[in-house]
Amino acid sequence: IIIDQPDRYQPACHLSAHDQLALEDREEDELRLLHPWQRQSYPLEWWSLTAVRQIGAVIKTAEGVAQLRDAIHPSDLATIVYISGEQGRPKGVMLSHGAIASNILSAFRVYPNLGTGDTEVALSFLPLTHIFARSFIYGHLAYGHSIYFSSPNRVVRYLKQVQPTIFITVPRFLEKVHSKIIERGQRLRGWQRWVFGWALALAKRYELGKRPQGWYGFQMQLADLFVFTKWRSPFGSRLKALISGGAALSAPVSNMLSAAGLPIQQGYGLTETSGVLCYGRGDWNRAGSVGPPIPGVQLSIADDGEVLVKSPGLMQGYSLNPSYLLPAPQESHPFSDPWLFQVPTDLSPSTPNIDAGGWLHTGDLGRLSDDGSLQITGVKKSMFKLTTGKYISAAALETAVKQSPLVVEAIAVGANRKFCAMLIWPNFNTLKQQVQLMDLHIPPTALMHHPCVMALYQTLVDTANCHLPTWSTVKRFVLMETPLSVGNYHVLEPNQRRPFHELTYLQRAEILAQCSREIDDLYAPIHPQWGQEGELAVSATDCSLPAFTCPVSAQSLVQH
Repeated sequence: IIIDQPDRYQPACHLSAHDQLALEDREEDELRLLHPWQRQSYPLEWWSLTAVRQIGAVIKTAEGVAQLRDAIHPSDLATIVYISGEQGRPKGVMLSHGAIASNILSAFRVYPNLGTGDTEVALSFLPLTHIFARSFIYGHLAYGHSIYFSSPNRVVRYLKQVQPTIFITVPRFLEKVHSKIIERGQRLRGWQRWVFGWALALAKRYELGKRPQGWYGFQMQLADLFVFTKWRSPFGSRLKALISGGAALSAPVSNMLSAAGLPIQQGYGLTETSGVLCYGRGDWNRAGSVGPPIPGVQLSIADDGEVLVKSPGLMQGYSLNPSYLLPAPQESHPFSDPWLFQVPTDLSPSTPNIDAGGWLHTGDLGRLSDDGSLQITGVKKSMFKLTTGKYISAAALETAVKQSPLVVEAIAVGANRKFCAMLIWPNFNTLKQQVQLMDLHIPPTALMHHPCVMALYQTLVDTANCHLPTWSTVKRFVLMETPLSVGNYHVLEPNQRRPFHELTYLQRAEILAQCSREIDDLYAPIHPQWGQEGELAVSATDCSLPAFTCPVSAQSLVQH
């Protein structure tokens, strides 16, 4: 624990997570780290930042640095990065020093006109617990760039102050910028409103990677002079790389902001590949594409459309031994103890998604264009990413909701959206019986939209959301009235229950395509049944329904 003020403490990294680690504040004012798998806790020592720097100055001698270099081999394990698993339990991705270094240095080497030293200034607000942000930091260190760190709440303020040349972000940040531009333009009046609308129409016509020509090009120059300069002013005047990763950035947002002169580039990669696989650069930078692979990366498309990868940056495997989340308690000084630089030898790695030929099966669907650029077209795995870059474990949410007899099927949605939502197919027979028990007289045509019925299903969703981080919970749902079918046959007959794994990813893709209107309605800014933050207008309490209860103690809730 690093103490920055005498009356406050803050973790040096994020420690508390679902079913992982928790902080316990004992009565004797001793802060301990709880490890649920080992069923024991570890005392945490308190250090001031000044003390940490003093210890570092003692260790960082020429002899000490040389010993560290000699002790590290490229194949040695460098880090274990924990990511979401398909069933909601985290997986530890084991990455070596060589994998991380080769990946990010290869990505930096092919970036056009990338300088060294303090000619490049990077600003980052992304968490270093994610490989996307961490690998870029390693690259900036290797190139000697100046690096500034901020938080999501302060990054806009520091963009103008720092004037970065390189800024990495997630799509959600750019979506907010896009929404703020539209919102401010709608508040204008008179000729300013007309000019804004004219410039917005031009920006919507723009295609990233194509230079405007003729009359359209001349109008774009005028729009840049009167409007676009204001759109890009919050990013400063030196920005030459605005890199979006972690999830897909929609083409309309990418094109509109690029029209305003923001140098947007998209990339694609996985934690299992040490970060970067592809990114748009130069003539390959186009909306809807993540660009060609970086040197050393091989891509292939399987018969079913899945993206396969070979790369020096591939993981060693998934750690299946959770006991190595924490080292054994040490009696000696932690900053001089050798366990900080030693790697356990029995981490029991597992590589279920790397085949005998050495190809990593990414779980993403895509296609390769004639010039070698990759386009991501969908997902095969039962997880998807929000525009915040966070993974959602769909299977865990769906299984929890389907445990109720009121539900026939549930499908979580939200790939490349700002939050997770769900399509729910009710069991009509059971629902009608429940309505009778509640002594509600609801005509059949109004059953699916009645506030008390919605509140009844909200309790099921709340149960599925229990213990999950806020960003991974289901914010909105819709009760589907049409039968769940694919092609000319029913996947589910009325009131027939079916486990998740019997729906193939192809069936799910077709179902989602059929339900596209309902899905779009769930993400409408103004929804008749949902508040701005996704809260139902009527609660279970208002309808005299059983209150939502969670099978944990109050103390456990505090710890989580």
